[in-house]
Amino acid sequence: MSDSQQNPQEETSNQKPPADSGPELRDHVFDGIQEYDNKLPNWWLWTFYIMVVFYVIYWMMYYQGGGFKSNEVKVEMGMERIAQIKAAAIEDSLGVVDNVKLWELSRDEKFVNDGKVQFMQTCSACHGDDLTAMRAGIKLPGVPLDDNAWLYGGQPEDVMKIIVDGSPDKKSGMQAWGPVIGEDKIIRVVAFLMSHHEEGAPVEIITKD
Repeated sequence: MSDSQQNPQEETSNQKPPADSGPELRDHVFDGIQEYDNKLPNWWLWTFYIMVVFYVIYWMMYYQGGGFKSNEVKVEMGMERIAQIKAAAIEDSLGVVDNVKLWELSRDEKFVNDGKVQFMQTCSACHGDDLTAMRAGIKLPGVPLDDNAWLYGGQPEDVMKIIVDGSPDKKSGMQAWGPVIGEDKIIRVVAFLMSHHEEGAPVEIITKD
């Protein structure tokens, strides 16, 4: 057989496949594996482009434009909402909290016992376990709460206001406990304190040295 008469099968095998016959293999080999040089599908590319645009818009609105509330703001709003719900629940369960109601609660054993537990946790360090503002013969920072001498009024509402808002003496007076323990627990503490006093007893207002 002459050179001009080659085997058709051999001639076919020597021909390179056309450029559009399918995906090409990359030249490099890793661990005996070659990669196809495929283009990403259009749906994947468009999804990627859309997400990039969305991210840029969202970032601008969230961090620059203030279009969304931060987690800190959401937590603060949630806590404020909880406080409002609790206050409403207290008002519904107790009615109007005034001197009459607080004196009434000072004779309620459950309220007094609950108030004693809270007092021991938050108040006894300054006012003493027995309300004398003394411990082992040592004067504590607080004022006695077992007598009829008061700095800012001796009626239950006066006592409650001081506990909630703190002492008018911002330098050395008591801190505001309203934001710390809440109104419900303060009502119980007031009930405990007033259980050591008699309704209608004379009150002495003293000035702080």
